[in-house]
Amino acid sequence: MPDALSSNFEPGVDPSYNDPEADFMLVSSDNVAFKVQKFYLLAHSAIFRDMISSCSTSGETTNRLEFTDSQIEHSSTITIFLDIISSRALNLVRNSLGPFRDCILFCKKYDCEVLLTALRAHAVAFLDQYISRHYIFIIAAELDDIDLASRAISTVDEWHWPPDKVIPDPPRWTTSGEVEENKTSTSLGLTKGAGVLEITSWPIWKFKRVPLPYVIGLMKVGRKFSLAKGSDNDIPAGRYFKEIMEEWQKGKVQ
Repeated sequence: MPDALSSNFEPGVDPSYNDPEADFMLVSSDNVAFKVQKFYLLAHSAIFRDMISSCSTSGETTNRLEFTDSQIEHSSTITIFLDIISSRALNLVRNSLGPFRDCILFCKKYDCEVLLTALRAHAVAFLDQYISRHYIFIIAAELDDIDLASRAISTVDEWHWPPDKVIPDPPRWTTSGEVEENKTSTSLGLTKGAGVLEITSWPIWKFKRVPLPYVIGLMKVGRKFSLAKGSDNDIPAGRYFKEIMEEWQKGKVQ
């Protein structure tokens, strides 16, 4: 949660959010300040409304909130959050995957349900980039977006784990805890040369933050269709995954 205490060092101000008429300041966990209009926060988060209201009734100054979570409250995450609520264009490329993923968790933490819908709409842009489809599938799973996950499978045909090297993940894709845990075994369980959505080929740590229904759904697809490079099963496999997950969703609401 945001920390009411001031940092020991005055933050540097993000140049894109440095409006002199702004009435509120967010300070990221890496000490970057974002000057914004308070009404944006009040409009998009019930938790922010309660926090700001609580500060007002207690007599505290309410023009600043400081974040402390080094993963999901980093300046790169706050930038995506603010770009969405202020209707700015997002430039989503491979290096955006980590902050985008953290923004999903940020929006869940602060109860920004409308923004999760916006993130689902924006995430489709990753399909147009040269990005391994397992990243897009994981983003879709964390957004609970069956259609995007299905589309990731349907465009997976040429994507496979390189047989001769391990390509580093995008910046901030892994948490600091995962980095420490996997310093000596980042590829444990990885099957080099296998398709990136042949789920049994994944390094074991990649499963930790993927919602279980999506893991099971992809396993069931793998029982029926090969997702190896060049198998040409990607389109029917994507359709089958969507059928499985839609059936699962029906069971959730009964």
